[in-house]
Amino acid sequence: MKKLLVLLITLILSNTAVFSQNAYKVLRSASTRVGKVETLAVPRITRHMTVPANQARLATEVAKLYSVNPSNGYFRSTTFKNKHWPNTTVKQFVISTAFKAPILREPSTLWGSYRYLKELVRLSQEPGAVAKGYERKWRKIRDVATYRGVHHIVNKSTLKEIYTRKKIKSQNNHKPYPVNLGEMQNDAPGIIHPFHGNPQYAPMFHNINHQLALYDEGGVRAIILDYFDHMQELHKLYPNEAPAIYQDMVTNTLKEAELWAATYRLRWK
Repeated sequence: MKKLLVLLITLILSNTAVFSQNAYKVLRSASTRVGKVETLAVPRITRHMTVPANQARLATEVAKLYSVNPSNGYFRSTTFKNKHWPNTTVKQFVISTAFKAPILREPSTLWGSYRYLKELVRLSQEPGAVAKGYERKWRKIRDVATYRGVHHIVNKSTLKEIYTRKKIKSQNNHKPYPVNLGEMQNDAPGIIHPFHGNPQYAPMFHNINHQLALYDEGGVRAIILDYFDHMQELHKLYPNEAPAIYQDMVTNTLKEAELWAATYRLRWK
């Protein structure tokens, strides 16, 4: 059944963009061995990654963060077509994984891409998806009036500026920059924290000049570490409001971010 599931997702998502890192899908039913479709007791989340070929090892490590048995990855070459530049052929590594949707508890302990966390927020609306005692927190996250949703660790405005710089540089060098800004932003490292949407903390979490300075000095890694340092300080000041930061969150976010940076040709460190 698992092999059929992975094969199905691979066929559906085989035409993803050249530099698209992730595609997620929440499955509530699956085909059985005899060809019937059954409702799954627990929804499954599938993840399909397409990354540069030289990131195969890291992509496999990241896939195993969610499931110990991801599909066997494979290499392929894809040609990127653009009317303004000659065709560019890119060597890629593709890997898929499927895992049970987690029972949602403390939102601030979750990590992963912005796209993945958005899927979990959508999933939180379904009966039984949220553990007892955490319903109120997840309702607040979904409340658009208070804007408590998923937060980009590397802000969208920061990414837009970096993207513009790299695109101009590529054009000046008469080379293509085959990266989609929207895909880059959706695949960026995400986080859920209680200060999102609070104007009082906007200078801390939405300071484009600060993040650009960090990026120029130490790459994406510096921005990620700076975010967690800020959250640790807030936890010391407001232990009942700011979540504690656990080392596995930092470690796993850094792995995800390193793969994301390599996929979208961003400076890592």
